[in-house]
Amino acid sequence: MGAGVAVGDWRQSLGFNPALTASKARLAAAVVYAQPYGLKGLNCAWTGVKFKMGNFHSVFGLQMLGLNSNNEIDIASALALPIVKGLSGGLAIHGLIQHFHDISPEIVPVFDLGFRWTIDRFSVAIALQRLNSPRFRNDDELFPRLRAGIAWELVEPVLLAIDLEKEAQVERLFWGTEFRLFPELVVRAGFETAPFSLRLGLGVRLNWLGLDYGYQYHPQIGDTHSWGMKGQWD
Repeated sequence: MGAGVAVGDWRQSLGFNPALTASKARLAAAVVYAQPYGLKGLNCAWTGVKFKMGNFHSVFGLQMLGLNSNNEIDIASALALPIVKGLSGGLAIHGLIQHFHDISPEIVPVFDLGFRWTIDRFSVAIALQRLNSPRFRNDDELFPRLRAGIAWELVEPVLLAIDLEKEAQVERLFWGTEFRLFPELVVRAGFETAPFSLRLGLGVRLNWLGLDYGYQYHPQIGDTHSWGMKGQWD
């Protein structure tokens, strides 16, 4: 949907809000493949697993973004637990690896912190990513990113979500909605600003197996298609 800081499952914990690690899934695994912006030779793949042990929830993930012999790898883990009823907090640790042609690889640590509070059909959340302002040896710096959002299930089949994001001097708005047409079929749509971009998605779940397709329209770079598969045992 694009808006995912207050709503979503464990798969969004490493990219949006580590508090989402505290989902109901006891054991889960997923793999996602994307062709970012239709750029020839550019591929992105992500895989992750989720465990629940008592009150502790943990996620381990690996993401690779590559173009020819240039690769960026994100090895990450997140830990979350309930604080009080309805409130969960989480911490994520990333190891960002840059491997460019004829240059020795470099790894930089990154830390994320997040919280989510849920009551009935309403959720509110906040996440601070890149707490440590990571910097690479070529002086490229990743600025801290603040993201806050709300999610509201208007009626049982309809979910609305809004995120606000601030990174340095850039502010962005994300809006998303999810329609559960049937227990096994979900349709998603959303948009984001700065620049304006549209998102569409479709999800199918058959017992423990879930399949997802996502599409993003970007007016300046190109379209992105993504495919995902997950297995989840609650």
